[in-house]
Amino acid sequence: MKKTDIAYLACRILAIYIFFRALQNLSFIPLFFQGSAEPVMRVLMVLTALVPFLILAALSAVLWIFAGRFVQYLLPRSEEVDEQVLMINTKEIYTIAFAVVGVVIVAITIPEFFQIIPNITVLKSQAPFTDPMFKLQTTFALIEKIVQFAIGFGLIFGRRGLSVLLSKIREAG
Repeated sequence: MKKTDIAYLACRILAIYIFFRALQNLSFIPLFFQGSAEPVMRVLMVLTALVPFLILAALSAVLWIFAGRFVQYLLPRSEEVDEQVLMINTKEIYTIAFAVVGVVIVAITIPEFFQIIPNITVLKSQAPFTDPMFKLQTTFALIEKIVQFAIGFGLIFGRRGLSVLLSKIREAG
């Protein structure tokens, strides 16, 4: 594996992380519908959450799609190209790196689930009397966490992710 391969992989991992952070901006949108704000103010408040999401999502997509070009731009061309091959192949590096990112996403998301549990308990105990905006906010936050959790698990278990990670740890130690 060459340093360009590692840099390409790093760009792709960064793109996934930026997209994950973009999703977190969406959870603020239901908050802006609480209260008695003017419709124009509500639109402006929604845009304050939606614009960062769109910017981060676009940055993530550009970084993912053009990772190869960024690597060519960032790494200087030299006469002595680093062609040293490592003992591990590119596919295994990708699998391990994406699995690690998946573990980080799941590790961040699990505690956030516990922050939603009190809201769900309130919704179940006071269902007919619950504020509709509180219900919308809790539902939206729960869906966001489920999507993040699914992305994390997809990265961990995609293409034998966890099994390759565990076998490499066993070989190293």
